[in-house]
Amino acid sequence: MGRNKAFNRDQAVDTVMHLIWSQGYQNCSVKAVSEMLGITRSSFYHSFGSMESLFIEVLKRYYVHSPFCAFDQINEQSDILKEICTVFQNICVARVTDKEAKGCLMINSIIELVGSNDILSPPLSSSVDAVLTRFKRLLNAANMQGNFSDNDIDQKALALLNLLIGINVSGKFIKDYEQLWSSTRLSLQSLGVYNTDYNMT
Repeated sequence: MGRNKAFNRDQAVDTVMHLIWSQGYQNCSVKAVSEMLGITRSSFYHSFGSMESLFIEVLKRYYVHSPFCAFDQINEQSDILKEICTVFQNICVARVTDKEAKGCLMINSIIELVGSNDILSPPLSSSVDAVLTRFKRLLNAANMQGNFSDNDIDQKALALLNLLIGINVSGKFIKDYEQLWSSTRLSLQSLGVYNTDYNMT
């Protein structure tokens, strides 16, 4: 018997993304996912290869629609530092308006899987490295603009990454926008990224 082709692949990936997002990767078995999608286990393996392969596809899908992606879209000819602050502010909004307190799928997965899953640790670690590299590039570009005078850009970029991770974790239980954004803004200001002239409230 041929495999069941009744399901839409894009919809299937979205469905699994939300399942993993709410329950965690390790709580999502091939059996449970197959039943949710209405396909057999053999059809699952034929379509996705493995649970790990499907997860990587899910992670890519999530990243494109996540607030993180906005860092990649910052125009390096613009006021880079203000754009960075704007993205951080939008992430704060996303976290406090997340009624289910699901947090960030990527950060959740890093905490859950890096160091415990030999297959998924490398791509998750690479996704973090990509964000860190992007921060370094943006801060270097701001330095070239004359807006960010600092010789320790690598450490400042790492501090931004730590701030990003912290917001996505603390945003699971801090649901007051002013509290979350004020603390984030203070951290950005201490790093020389936020300027009070931005007047971002």
